[in-house]
Amino acid sequence: MTGNELIYQIFEDFNIDSDDSNISEKYIIQLINQQRALFLTNEGNKRGHTLDSKLIQTLKPSNIEKVSTVLSNDLGLTSECFFVRTTDKIPRAIETHKGQLYTRIGPLDLMAKEFPLKELVEVTFAGNGRFNENVISAFWLDDRIYLVSKAEDFQFVKAISIRGIFEDPIEAANYNLPSSECWTLDDEYPLSDRLFNYIKAQILQQLSYKYSIPSDTTNDASDVIKQPAQAPQRQ
Repeated sequence: MTGNELIYQIFEDFNIDSDDSNISEKYIIQLINQQRALFLTNEGNKRGHTLDSKLIQTLKPSNIEKVSTVLSNDLGLTSECFFVRTTDKIPRAIETHKGQLYTRIGPLDLMAKEFPLKELVEVTFAGNGRFNENVISAFWLDDRIYLVSKAEDFQFVKAISIRGIFEDPIEAANYNLPSSECWTLDDEYPLSDRLFNYIKAQILQQLSYKYSIPSDTTNDASDVIKQPAQAPQRQ
């Protein structure tokens, strides 16, 4: 479904007239993003959870550059050892206790073996095993994907392919677009019908609470409670 279709369903169920409402479409999309990320984090923490392919986004090929393993040169320090990393910042994937939900980091040739994703604390030991000396491993740091290996030729990798389930799917969509363009509400939003039904129920509950909760703002020590604020009504 497109962003507009998702918003329309929420407006319709909450009885909102989009032409006469103080609830913005941008706000609804933000709620969808938040609930989507929360749900997928919780689901990703469950044992045996499988990923819905509708949620996976493929980023455009990312160029990489060679950098010293001493990432800060404020003190003039350097090292003969190096990483290679993406030249651009990469959208952050959903993170669970099992790791970030990048579903593939590897060569542009989809038939080639992908690069296993490591945690930063594991990087020191990458390639130290008997059978993985020439394996290229990946890790995420400061919004970039890094590659590390003991193989001498890994520095000649020119670009990598990245797929995943991202915290902000709109940011991921914009990453693929020219700088002069951006994702719009007419574009597809990566969400399955099953997940949207769950998210919609949570958002309607949030909106109902926000626009219907009674409050006493008189601060006059009385028992008088103001009437609940009314949600915007369809004309």
